[in-house]
Amino acid sequence: MSRTRAKLVVADPNVAGVSGTYNYNPNYKPRAASHQGDSQYAWDDSQGHKMVLLFESSMRSGGAALTAGGHGGDVTLEGPRISHAMLSLFCKR
Repeated sequence: MSRTRAKLVVADPNVAGVSGTYNYNPNYKPRAASHQGDSQYAWDDSQGHKMVLLFESSMRSGGAALTAGGHGGDVTLEGPRISHAMLSLFCKR
């Protein structure tokens, strides 16, 4: 099952203001070799800032099985609402 929406909930106050519902972009074509095979979800906040989640396509159907239980994977958050415009995160579902 593929997901068309991803909800990002951030507990870290250093990354405040990026929580929201991100919509799948089926037309995403990565320019960087490091993002080949990734999926993109985007969120436009009320101030016109576009935030983007990039993660391995396997996350669209649940992610990799984790040894501690559950599923997850690496996620890249990009956009103007965070310092340095890029942040790598680990997502657990």
